[in-house]
Order: sequence, then structure tokens, then C-alpha cells
Amino acid sequence: MLSRLRNYHQTLLIIISLSLTACGGGGGDDKPTPKPVPPIVVITDTDNDGLPDNTDTDDDNDGVLDADDAFPLDPTESIDTDSDGIGNNADEDDDGDGVNDTDDVFPLDATESIDTDGDGIGNNADTDDDNDGVLDEDDAFPLDPAESIDTDSDGIGNNADEDDDGDGVNDTDDVFPLDATESIDTDGDGIGNNADTDDDNDGVLDADDAFPLDPAESIDTDGDGIGNNADDDDDGDGDGVKDEDDLYPLDPNESADNDGDGVGNNGDFYPENAVCFAESDGNEDDCYFTLLKQDPVDSQIVRTTGSQLYFYSSELGKILKFDSNSTILRTVFN
Repeated sequence: MLSRLRNYHQTLLIIISLSLTACGGGGGDDKPTPKPVPPIVVITDTDNDGLPDNTDTDDDNDGVLDADDAFPLDPTESIDTDSDGIGNNADEDDDGDGVNDTDDVFPLDATESIDTDGDGIGNNADTDDDNDGVLDEDDAFPLDPAESIDTDSDGIGNNADEDDDGDGVNDTDDVFPLDATESIDTDGDGIGNNADTDDDNDGVLDADDAFPLDPAESIDTDGDGIGNNADDDDDGDGDGVKDEDDLYPLDPNESADNDGDGVGNNGDFYPENAVCFAESDGNEDDCYFTLLKQDPVDSQIVRTTGSQLYFYSSELGKILKFDSNSTILRTVFN
């Protein structure tokens, strides 16, 4: 009979019924007093191992003791990590973090689901997610091991960006690829042209340099676009006189000084007389200083007043006044 009951999930129903009838004497009409019937006891053996569940320590026989089994009567489940009532074997998201187990690197850890650098430490706990040696807090691209800096904040890392500082000059042509305010350093002194006050380092400040980027030139007297060092006619006066033959290469109004008195012919009223040059130095025909020099005996000082000297020239028959401050000689009286 035990074998038959096991075929029905080994549920053994033992019904014990005791009925005792006492026969009494006397009137013959007396009925026997009924005795109480014991309760029915149902014994379950879930895993059919012959041990009733109430004594079996592993009711579903899944190898996990009932005390440690979240599903002690289900041999297909024993763990429910997220306590959602669905065993891990059937649950598609064991840790209940919203990421399916198939996409979750840490399916049993609700605090982690990604491990970018595969170092076994989830990104939430890892201080360097991409393992590029730059801490995430300092890394513009914490999930990209090939990038960590984005100088111009254009979303392209410096390693891939052709213009790191975003100044419009490609890094290959930019002397200062990480400084958006500079790109050129003409004199190679380490100071960009925008900040450098002497770009070509020729000793002439850019503000005063006609050729601020050419260390060989700084002046262009005639404004012809050719620096004086290279220009063979610096004053550009169009007189056909080259600098090497021009006594005044920087003065477009002069090129010769016949009398050698330091005053160019064009500005010298007496270009052939080294003693006089101003119109007041003579009477157009004669230079007073020359006459006085030629006839010192006949020329007498009549009077001196401060810086002024009064002379009488017998040859000219005139009294002349010479002012030593202005070096001008004038006729006073005829």
C-alpha cells in the first residue's frame, strides 16, 4: 500500500479510527458511548526521497539546505538576489538595477553594471574607468582610454583634434597649439607675437618698426615698401641719385652739398660758399662773413651788447650786426 501512495506524490494518509463499543447490562436499551476520533495527519515529501518534509533539511533536494534556500520547495530556484519573488534562474534582472543580466557585467551587484576597462572594478567604484592613468575627475573623456584632454572644449579630444586650441590654426602650423591667443613666434623667443613687443627681435619695438616681422629691416624712409637696408634709394626722391652717391640718403629734398658746409644745396642760399648759407648771411651777391674774413683790418668792432656784435666794414661801407645766438649777420646801416 505504501508503494501505491508514493505514486501519488508519496502522500500517506493514515487514518486511524478506533471505535470501542462497551456493552452494558440492565435494560437492553442502553446505547454504547461514542469515543472521539483522532485528527487526520497529512505527511508531505516534496522531493520523494522518503523523508517527510518536516524532517527533511532539503525539501526540494536541490542541494541547498532549506534554511539557505529562498525557494525550499522549488528545485529550480534557490536564490532571489533582488528579493522580487522571482528566482535568479527565471529573473532577467537578478539585482534589480534596471540592466538586464545579459548586459550587466555585475548581474548580482545592484550598484554596478559596467566595467569599461575590464579591471574587475565597476565604473561607479573605479576612480579611473578607462585605465588611462588619468583619474576620472581630471579626465575630459573618462570612458575613452585614447583621450583625456579637450583644450578647446569642442568635444574632440586633443589626440584626435587637429586644432587643439580652436584658434583656426592647425596644430601642425601652430607654435602654441594649446594657446588660443597665440600661434606665431617670429623670433623664436618663446613669446608669441601677440604678446611680444618686438616680434622680430631686432631691437626696435613693433610700434616703431616699419617691418616688425623682418629682423633685417625696421625703417622705410620713402615708404616704398622696401626697407632702407635693401633699398638703394632710401629717400625715394626720384633724383636718380643712389644712396651710395647721395649725401642725404634719408632726405628726399637733398642729395648734394657743393660747399661742404653741412647744408644741402637746395637749402643753402649760398651753395658755393661754405661760410654762409642763410639769406641773411649776405646781400645775395656777397657773403658778409667772407668779406669780414678777407678784410679783418678794415672790419672793426663798433659795439658789443650781450650776444650781439656790431662791425663796420670799410669795403662794404656798412655797419653789420652779428648775433652769436642765432649766428645771423645783418646790415644795420648803409
